Amino acid sequence: MNVVHATVYGQGMHPGGRPATLLLLGLAAAASLGTSTAASAATVPKRCSALHGRDLVPGNPAVRVVRVRVADRSTDAGAERGDGVYGHAYYGCTTRGSRVRRLGDAVREVLAGRTVGSTRFSLGRSAGTRVVVRSGYGTLMGEGGAERRVVDVATGRGHAFWAYDSQDDDASTLPPIAATALDAAGRLVVVVAGEAPSGTSELPAGATAAVIAFTARGRRTIVDTGGAEIVPRSLRLTGTVASWTHGPGTRTFDLGPAR
Repeated sequence: MNVVHATVYGQGMHPGGRPATLLLLGLAAAASLGTSTAASAATVPKRCSALHGRDLVPGNPAVRVVRVRVADRSTDAGAERGDGVYGHAYYGCTTRGSRVRRLGDAVREVLAGRTVGSTRFSLGRSAGTRVVVRSGYGTLMGEGGAERRVVDVATGRGHAFWAYDSQDDDASTLPPIAATALDAAGRLVVVVAGEAPSGTSELPAGATAAVIAFTARGRRTIVDTGGAEIVPRSLRLTGTVASWTHGPGTRTFDLGPAR
């Protein structure tokens, strides 16, 4: 078994110093989705006990996440029949009674009978009051982006751990997320593998896979790099120790305290 020593980068930063967080505005600029938030928020209760709907994380007794339908028809002068924003908004709360928080939207905007933009939303792993949120957007002009974030439903705070935006021509990105492991304290370990969506990878030359650890505050540590010898499905987080298969052996990394 190999114990890994790693290179550490500052909180929320890529190796080159570029901010790691992609500020996903959804389609606030491209498709004016601010109205969907206002429309859905008015019908959502403030406390968890009054939030109804199918729980989207039934395996985690600490939190509830439900989706609420959004149907905001345009009232602008000259709007055609059917123009507006449609889809779902996603809300979460802790079962101990925290206030309800909006986690994201999966909606599309229709203009003149065509979908001109959309946002995506889904959930990944959860532990305690933390959940992994997967979001993205796309426009009729072919622009798009995606982000992976850990969110503490109890406080609404979190950090992005993977992001891509097609409008950032100079961006270098990590390969796609192939596996994640999350604990209730907010520690996160991911395996990335494959080709970076920007075409320019942050990994060292020749590497197509990596194991990356994050503290609860988002401090990032690249703990292993390689290729097919890193097996994503082998990733585990036991206590503060992450383990994974690298070639014929197992490697480990101790994430230490949550912060």
